[in-house]
Amino acid sequence: IVGSSSRGDRYPEIYLERNGRLRPSDFSSSVLNSGIGHCSVVFGLRGPQVQVSGSPTVTELTALAGEQLRAGRADLMVIVKNYADNSASASVLSHPSTDGRRRR
Repeated sequence: IVGSSSRGDRYPEIYLERNGRLRPSDFSSSVLNSGIGHCSVVFGLRGPQVQVSGSPTVTELTALAGEQLRAGRADLMVIVKNYADNSASASVLSHPSTDGRRRR
């Protein structure tokens, strides 16, 4: 999974706000890859997870996914892009040699 997030990189800020005592409800705002982690659990996805903070373009996310495929770390990559209006887009990129088959 390759995804983008503008929310999950608040750990230092939340740590200071809470004097080092984070609550479980703070988790999704404090851990960068929590969004794609939740997606992988819900959809049963395994393999590399790369989540980028900030505003990467879909092209940049696709390039990251392509690197994982070329390196043989995955057969399929799910690319998720979130936008400022809280909408999102998703696509699947596969290595040409896999013919859509998933590694188990």
